[in-house]
Amino acid sequence: MLVNNQIDPKFRSQSFLMNDSIEISLNQDLIAFLFNYNQTLTMDQLQEKQNKTYLVYYAQFFNGDPNNQQLINLDIIQCSHPKLNGFKCIDFSKISNYSLIIDNSKSISSQIQIYIYGCYDLDDIKTSIPNNCAPQTDIDNAINGAYSFLQLKMQIQQYNTTSKELQTDYRRMSTFLFSNQFILTNVKIQKQETQVSKGLIFQTKQSYSSPIQFDSSNQIYDRQLSLKSGIGPYNQVSISLDEILQQFQIQYPTLIEILALVNSVAALVMIGKFLGKISSQSLIRKDFFMLILRNLFQDKNEKILKHNNLISQNSEIIIQQQSTNQDDNILQQEKKSKNKNKIFVPSFQTKFRDFVEANQLANSNCEYQFNLQQQQSSPENKKVHKDSSIVNQLSLSEISTIPYQNQQSRFNKNVKKQQLNTNNMTLQMFSPLSLNESERQIFQKKDNQNLRKLNSQKQETILKQDFIDSQSNDTIQKNQNYYFFSDTITEKLKAKNSTSMKKAVQNFIFKFKLFKQKEFRISKGIDENLMKIIGKEVDKHLNIFDLYEDIMFLKKAILMLLRGDQLAAIQLIGLTDDYINLNLSSDSSSKINFDQNKNKLSHFEKQYIILQSDELQKEYIKKFFLRCQKDKNVSKIDARLFSSLNKK
Repeated sequence: MLVNNQIDPKFRSQSFLMNDSIEISLNQDLIAFLFNYNQTLTMDQLQEKQNKTYLVYYAQFFNGDPNNQQLINLDIIQCSHPKLNGFKCIDFSKISNYSLIIDNSKSISSQIQIYIYGCYDLDDIKTSIPNNCAPQTDIDNAINGAYSFLQLKMQIQQYNTTSKELQTDYRRMSTFLFSNQFILTNVKIQKQETQVSKGLIFQTKQSYSSPIQFDSSNQIYDRQLSLKSGIGPYNQVSISLDEILQQFQIQYPTLIEILALVNSVAALVMIGKFLGKISSQSLIRKDFFMLILRNLFQDKNEKILKHNNLISQNSEIIIQQQSTNQDDNILQQEKKSKNKNKIFVPSFQTKFRDFVEANQLANSNCEYQFNLQQQQSSPENKKVHKDSSIVNQLSLSEISTIPYQNQQSRFNKNVKKQQLNTNNMTLQMFSPLSLNESERQIFQKKDNQNLRKLNSQKQETILKQDFIDSQSNDTIQKNQNYYFFSDTITEKLKAKNSTSMKKAVQNFIFKFKLFKQKEFRISKGIDENLMKIIGKEVDKHLNIFDLYEDIMFLKKAILMLLRGDQLAAIQLIGLTDDYINLNLSSDSSSKINFDQNKNKLSHFEKQYIILQSDELQKEYIKKFFLRCQKDKNVSKIDARLFSSLNKK
């Protein structure tokens, strides 16, 4: 700005009525005049064309003081300045030591007189008649013409603060003349003095003086009487100085002032940036607040909308019923789990110590006999054991394959049969005569284990059938309530994604209230505890360090979950032309196009489209609830999602 002179300097101006001397130097282009004959010709051009003389011009310089007065005749010449082409100027070479001056304190003054006479006029100033005068009537017609006038130009100079130079221009004044009148035109020139101070560190002063403006007045006399009295031209122009002096002071800024100016501008810019930062932070906090409210605190958001009658009041009926059923199922499962975990304690036959000691001697004597009998009866025993194992296998297979209504009776028959066979085998093989006490205890222990196993399988079969019956009843109850899903899901998605509802809730929360702002929020269903909690979440999410910490955590989790080849293959996943060619301008069209082109899309493209379409989200939410209600392929993740959705 300093190099291009775009910093405005200090400018002061004032006018003084001076009693001291005021002078203006005389130069050839100071005053110029021209008489126009019409719109296209000047008087000089007309005279040259006709070789006739119409008007004659005279100029005089008057200089006087109380002791001396001088009247000096001056020559009229053609002007040399390009802006004065065709004009006549006054040659001041005869009075080069003089200047246009006024000094009221010493009664000194000077004037420049310009006279315009007709060719035939004679008086004290014009004393001769040219030889080639035009007729008087033509002269009078030229003076009285509608477009005939005397044009006077005065040189003025003024300092241009942009170019830092003194600029010269000319001001123009026009006077219309009449053939029977003598018009005396008085012109008062005002002088200006300009002082310019410039410099970055050390400033220098330069002074300029020149005419700046002029005032004119006309006095009209009878021309014939004026000629008889001694002076009777068509027009006499008397130019003198005005007593008023205009002073201008122009000061360019120094380096210190420029720095101060820059500092002030910088301060304004900083204030503007500070205010803009506060405004932008406020807008960002509002957007983050609404983002967290509508995503992490959806239940509160729905309650606020219901409180202000912006969504339906019964949008939670299905979820509550499902939640109740889910709680009942959980209680039933816990009860069944407790029953299933009960341990079957068999009843063992107890023996007193005397009985054991009395039989030890008999058992030792019968040991040899037992071994001999065992060798003789080995084939039969093997056959009996084989039959017993077949019976056990048959009993287990029948429990798992026979329909539940026949399982109970067959299970009881098999148990009784196996118990009977087992008792017979025990009686045959482990009679007191053939087995000692330790062997009998071993085989009795195995027999008790088989009985406990059969009882446990029986208990599991009964519990499994009870669980199937309860699940069937729950599924019937859920299917009865499923027709409410569509409206419920629509209301929830609308509360989460609707722009109009977002603006309404945002207006409730952040509406400016000079008084009773808390009461206004409470009347709209918004408590201060919610504001504080979400405010803390907003501060956390706006913290760039917490954001990068979450990103790094997700990155580490992905690196731990995926194999190396899977992680590398993710880099190649993207959207193809099949996605680009889909029309996703509206929810209805996006669902239709999605169904038609589903087989062409990749898994990533399908998931990406579902995130963008509310209609598809509603459809897949229905499928999720239906699958969870029917208990079809419900994974651990499905169970977690379902429990989170139903937690109210």
